[in-house]
Amino acid sequence: MNLQEQLNRIQEMMGLIMEDKTITCKCDHSWKLSDGGNDPYLCHKCGHDNSKTELTEKCWTGYTQKGMKTMFGKRYPNCVKKTK
Repeated sequence: MNLQEQLNRIQEMMGLIMEDKTITCKCDHSWKLSDGGNDPYLCHKCGHDNSKTELTEKCWTGYTQKGMKTMFGKRYPNCVKKTK
């Protein structure tokens, strides 16, 4: 994943980008993200929260994960530069 894709993913998770993708809940109810209203990830049928609260991507080359950190209400890997 290149830097622009990572930036877009973080912006999407922060709610800055609202892509018009289809969300499918575990109850098989589907809706467009743009039709979600105040909470676009909340299922209109069963009320399940379908938002991703934890980003589980690998760290960049030369970095290693040291636990998780919370930013903007979401959990992200805490990637730190590898020591020699």
